[in-house]
Amino acid sequence: MSYKVQAPAAFLAYNSSASTANVTGDGTVYTVVLDTELFDQGNNFSANTFTAPTTGLYAFQVYIKAEGLIAGAFVPSCAVVTTAHTYSFFSFTGTGSATPRGIGGSVLANMTAGDTATFTFTVSGVTKIVGFNGGATPILTFMSGYLVR
Repeated sequence: MSYKVQAPAAFLAYNSSASTANVTGDGTVYTVVLDTELFDQGNNFSANTFTAPTTGLYAFQVYIKAEGLIAGAFVPSCAVVTTAHTYSFFSFTGTGSATPRGIGGSVLANMTAGDTATFTFTVSGVTKIVGFNGGATPILTFMSGYLVR
């Protein structure tokens, strides 16, 4: 009897820029640039996009540190956007705050081989003055994921 061993699918990618300014605020949905991989087992992450190598359940985690939130900026959200669904995580701020604010979440997503997943960020209520922080390590803005089964 022979078994086909599937290469593990797991990745962690992050934004290495110290600051990415003015990408949303007016309701623009911004696909987060994840330009650095800490690891990518199976080579399934490229150009800000994870592609499922096999059908299964995938766990995703995202986090973004928003900056430029002012009075009037409300409902900052980040999302994991897959081929089949969008999973949004909200931070209800009310009047906004100039202090950077972290937003994140996790989801277990059912994906078919070839489906994709990206990470987006949106803020409404003001002009395009909101951005996010990145850095030399994956602690400020990142996306990770892995095949559960």
